[in-house]
Amino acid sequence: MILLYCLLLTLWSPTRGSEECPAGCYCHPLKNVPVPDAMLPFGHTIALKVNCHALADPEALDFSNLPENTIHLDLAKYGLKAIDKNDFVAVPWLEKLDLQGNQISSIQEGSFIRLKYLEILDLSRNNLRVISPDMFDGKSLY
Repeated sequence: MILLYCLLLTLWSPTRGSEECPAGCYCHPLKNVPVPDAMLPFGHTIALKVNCHALADPEALDFSNLPENTIHLDLAKYGLKAIDKNDFVAVPWLEKLDLQGNQISSIQEGSFIRLKYLEILDLSRNNLRVISPDMFDGKSLY
């Protein structure tokens, strides 16, 4: 009976069809958030919020392992020092990116260009001194 319950729970899992959550991160299905229409042809019916706060070494997170159906990514107070232009390639549907409270002192040009659905970006409380005018090319800033 327990084996049957475990099997049914696995088959029903709300993140079924999405990639595994990276070690040290927590993936939460966003049940009341509509999946962007552009995600549907790729088989994603559940949008995810991914929180990565648990790793002691910020270099240990492999951004390429983030689930593709992530629309909210919380890396607040994670200890990041720099953002590379390829860091968020794996999460094209990202709408909200929280990078506040890190130690970011440099962001490579083009880091946010591919994130065409990005609406909210929090870079507060970092070590940024200069932001290139081309950093947000094609994005509306408020």
